[in-house]
Amino acid sequence: MNTDVGVARWRELIEAFEEQRERLVRIHPDLYAMSRPNPGATEEQLLAAEKRLGHPIPAQYREFLTVANGWSEWNQDVALLSCDQIGHGTISESEGLGIRLAEGDVLVEWSTDTDWVRIADSDGTYWETFMLHRDSQGYLAGQMMMTPHGDHFYDSFEQYLVEELASLTEWLDGEELGPHGRYWGRDLRIDPPTMRQIVERLAELRVEYAAVRGEPAPDPPNPGAAPSDIAALEQRLGRPLHPEHREVLEVADGWPGNPHILSCAQIITGDLWAEALAARDRHNAWQAADFARCGVSTWQKPGPAAEAAAGVSVTPFATQAIFVWGIDIEEGRVLDVLTYVEDVARGYKRSYGTVREHLLSQIDGLCQQIESWRRTFG
Repeated sequence: MNTDVGVARWRELIEAFEEQRERLVRIHPDLYAMSRPNPGATEEQLLAAEKRLGHPIPAQYREFLTVANGWSEWNQDVALLSCDQIGHGTISESEGLGIRLAEGDVLVEWSTDTDWVRIADSDGTYWETFMLHRDSQGYLAGQMMMTPHGDHFYDSFEQYLVEELASLTEWLDGEELGPHGRYWGRDLRIDPPTMRQIVERLAELRVEYAAVRGEPAPDPPNPGAAPSDIAALEQRLGRPLHPEHREVLEVADGWPGNPHILSCAQIITGDLWAEALAARDRHNAWQAADFARCGVSTWQKPGPAAEAAAGVSVTPFATQAIFVWGIDIEEGRVLDVLTYVEDVARGYKRSYGTVREHLLSQIDGLCQQIESWRRTFG
């Protein structure tokens, strides 16, 4: 587990990461620059680190440091720390570490940080990687885990690099396909799906997500709207629908669920839209009372949600609990209406996509949640 693997193996892994870094820079040149590992640590540097830490560095990791003494932006924004950086920081500030393993959903806890040494961290995020520097609680020196949401132990530093390389390679394979291409297995800029294919894919994923969570199957989308239904809606609105809104209604005239895509009739009556806005007002009133009980004076209760929503020129599109989404009548963007109102008040500009982009993003999100659920719970 903690045996030497040889300098040649470390160089092989380093070269593989360099190849993936080149891909990353090629795909996202505005976000990333090429990076390479530092030269290997000298024996004097390693001994100085061990003296500072007060314990030996696990043998396999020590051997790696002789080949690469740290690597800034080794894996996207994650840095492998040099021997003069390892060990700084703590796993937790008070109650120690609790890690829930994917295998059997077992919670393993440490009441002290002293068994662990930090060997990697992520610039601008809270992801860190820790290594056991000694045998502890049935686990062996050299085993590793990531915090704060790690769900398994790596048996060795080599295994950690191998798994991170596989994850990075898989992610870049998807990135090369362009926006949303990962979960379609093709470049959608070249071969875009139809709106019907998008709705069908989203319906399949809603069912799959419910199944992995052990929940009842969600309702399917309604049949498409008749031309007369769309004509009645446009007459009521006094304007034509955005082409992508019309397109989705022609495929599915409403879709119960979370979120609930509104049908032509539901947009005309406005009942579900009004219910969600009223629920938002009740939520805001409850939150204001709760803050008052806690003595919080910095939060200001928003005004009536219906008034805020009425100030945004949108066609109602979907609702969910205390949220409403509308389609901007000028550009066809799907706005989280009340969040948009707050953003405008703060001078903040959030990126919103049209109906196709909105639904494709939902597909991405569901695929990621399904992957995460299966990775964690099997």
